[in-house]
Amino acid sequence: MRDQLSARLAYAFAAGVAAISLARYVIGSGAHFLISGLLAFAGVAALVYTASLAVKLRTARAVQAFVVVAVAWLLWVFAPLETAGVYIKFYLDRPAYDAAVLEASQGHVPQCVTAKTCNYQSGSNANLAFPWEGILDNWIGVIHDPSGGVMDAASAKGIFGGDLLGCEPLHGPYYLGSFT
Repeated sequence: MRDQLSARLAYAFAAGVAAISLARYVIGSGAHFLISGLLAFAGVAALVYTASLAVKLRTARAVQAFVVVAVAWLLWVFAPLETAGVYIKFYLDRPAYDAAVLEASQGHVPQCVTAKTCNYQSGSNANLAFPWEGILDNWIGVIHDPSGGVMDAASAKGIFGGDLLGCEPLHGPYYLGSFT
């Protein structure tokens, strides 16, 4: 009975780790911080509980539950699970990005500028940026640059009101950039 509970607890924690990692940029930084804190607390409790049952009961199911919790912790801390979350957010928001790019290519200031969901610089290859989260001038977000010039962060100083620290390709002319 207790080893069944520990197995359910282990799988619930592992599912929580996967969910919070995948939804990292979709739910926003405040909710992510709160949920991650609660999940970490539950994860410590799950690790202690499953370890004590594995030692006490010495059943395959109890040991398996401990291993699942331990591996979930290791993956959460050391594996780049949030990379999948980056792509999930990107593909969920891509229709809005494409609409803004279309407006800009027709010579109009995109509507997302007035809604403050994008930054627009006319006359530049990297003319649109879509901030995801950050504080003041330290932020990350998607950059639209058909030329690919943003991959050279040194030459992209001063774009969108900050210095580009680094850039990773997402898909086609879209890049994930971090600014300071």
